[in-house]
Amino acid sequence: MRPFILVIMAFAAIVNGKPAHHKRHEKADQHQSLIGPGCEGKPAELFFLLDTSSSIWQPDFRTQLDFVSDVVDLFDIGPNNTRVGVATFSSLYYPQFGLDTYEDKEQLKKAILRIPYMGGNTLTGTAIRYMREKAFAPGIVRDDVDKIAVVLTDGRSRYPGQTETEAMKTKMEGINVFAVGIGKNFDPKELTLIGSEPSETYVYEVASYDALENIKENFALGACEVNTAAALMQGDQSACHSDTLADVMFVFDSAAMGSTKTGKLQEFIGTVVDEFNFADDVMRAGVVSRNCHDGDIELGEHSDKDEFAKDLRNRDYPDLSQVLRKMHRHSFTLEHGAREMARRMAVVFVDDKLEIPKGVLYEIEKAKDDDIEIFVVAIGEDVDMTKVEAMATSSGHVFPIPDYDVLHETNLQLIDVLCADL
Repeated sequence: MRPFILVIMAFAAIVNGKPAHHKRHEKADQHQSLIGPGCEGKPAELFFLLDTSSSIWQPDFRTQLDFVSDVVDLFDIGPNNTRVGVATFSSLYYPQFGLDTYEDKEQLKKAILRIPYMGGNTLTGTAIRYMREKAFAPGIVRDDVDKIAVVLTDGRSRYPGQTETEAMKTKMEGINVFAVGIGKNFDPKELTLIGSEPSETYVYEVASYDALENIKENFALGACEVNTAAALMQGDQSACHSDTLADVMFVFDSAAMGSTKTGKLQEFIGTVVDEFNFADDVMRAGVVSRNCHDGDIELGEHSDKDEFAKDLRNRDYPDLSQVLRKMHRHSFTLEHGAREMARRMAVVFVDDKLEIPKGVLYEIEKAKDDDIEIFVVAIGEDVDMTKVEAMATSSGHVFPIPDYDVLHETNLQLIDVLCADL
């Protein structure tokens, strides 16, 4: 487990009704002597995105600032240690200061406590987008340093679809998002979509702003545990240690699966690829999720509505078979980055809502004829496993998953099989 995950787990003590959190409270009392200002941990880029909408009373907003200041006090702040930035949001995104603004902890804490309350609507999606594009811009963040965003909110976003999309894009850029909902008015489902996977680690609920006060001692203990873990993790390598060249393509039909499921697949693929040996260009990975096609009808292309309807019916819109065709005809060519001597593997995702017609099986056989090894991740209780087993190179290349929410429990199993013969 990576150090930044343990950082986020330190927040677990604030959640109501979960047994693990009661244990955290006990440990905080028993180990108070371990907590001190010298709790040194792995450097991180830590950014707080704070709700300042009208649903929050100004005294509660001040409590939120106190919480952030107290959390910052647990880290070694500096240009070569942990850097902290903060923005607030309501109807607009209000950048308060960036990751590269303060090098001194006391100055940083004073700046946090001076942040003004604004009021307005809860445009969470817009705020997450600006945070990703501006606060974590490539010219600002340091290479090889964990990127952590902490989003605190007490309400539902005005445009949930936008929030989901922007959160997905943020996590795909390697930013680990911790989401905390405060009070009774936030949407738990939306909170889960904002946070990274697994939600048990990254997504939590707090009864009130005053409850944030209870996190300090427990988080301090957690921060010390992070330091120990960081020391142990130094020199850690990827799970795939082989020097055998391998090109791995991940294949799914994003249009059929929809944005929510696609987001979960993207996060899962990210955790798998994170264990690949990319050093010295040993392993390469790619994704093909939809077919580039000529299915669009331009404005003004038809002046007759009957001709429009006929054209629409005759259009060839993509399905999984066409995505597979693109994979085996184009993805593994030298022109698109494949290597002649590399082992060729494709991980295909299907679920119980996705049709597996003869065209899919035909394209799978063509891929196998091109020496592409096929692995199939089958998600859902009602997947046609007979067809899935026909798709895979062997029965050992099939990974049945009950639903998308437990995908993360299978990543190590898939990694082990992918790496077994390398």
